Amino acid sequence: MRTIRPISDDQVTIDYILFWISSEGLKKIENLINGILLNDVNSIQDESRNQGNGDKMEFLQKMDLFENHYISAQNAKESKHAYFEKIIESELVSLDFRYLIRHLQSRMTNLSNTTFVIERKLTLSRNTFQLGIDTTMAEYSKQLDKLMRKFTLISIMFVPLTIITGMWGMNCKVPYNDVDNLDCFYSLCGTMVGILVAFYAFFKYKKW
Repeated sequence: MRTIRPISDDQVTIDYILFWISSEGLKKIENLINGILLNDVNSIQDESRNQGNGDKMEFLQKMDLFENHYISAQNAKESKHAYFEKIIESELVSLDFRYLIRHLQSRMTNLSNTTFVIERKLTLSRNTFQLGIDTTMAEYSKQLDKLMRKFTLISIMFVPLTIITGMWGMNCKVPYNDVDNLDCFYSLCGTMVGILVAFYAFFKYKKW
């Protein structure tokens, strides 16, 4: 297998100069993807697992910013890959220069593997964050359902009492209207309390 050996000053040609320029350009993309973006996506993945009551809007903004940087890096990588392909397919370059460019293409393959890992981590982070949001919303919905059920049961318990008080509050002849003592009042109060106790016992029995 051929290897790229260091060359002396008298061996420097235009091919090696172009190779060095291409290699330096690729190195910047490698540093961006293998270093900065990979570290950032690992940080995002850790934050997605430990969101809790943290600032979710700040996390979403961080993800959006990362995706913009990642897209820019991907575009730069694809542009560099297309440039290498054109050089290899060109008949105007020497065989040695084509070999040098193929060496850079092997580095591009490793870079593609890294971008695949970043995409998987970003997808997992997004899914984990969404799962946390869904779980939180489900808990809120469950608590709201319990609260609404309690309000509904209380409303049902007071419906008969409302009917009774409404009937005896009408400006017309009603039973016990001519009674001078408070026995009727106490009997009505006792009836209302009995209805409340009966409803409460029934709901308690049904575990509502």
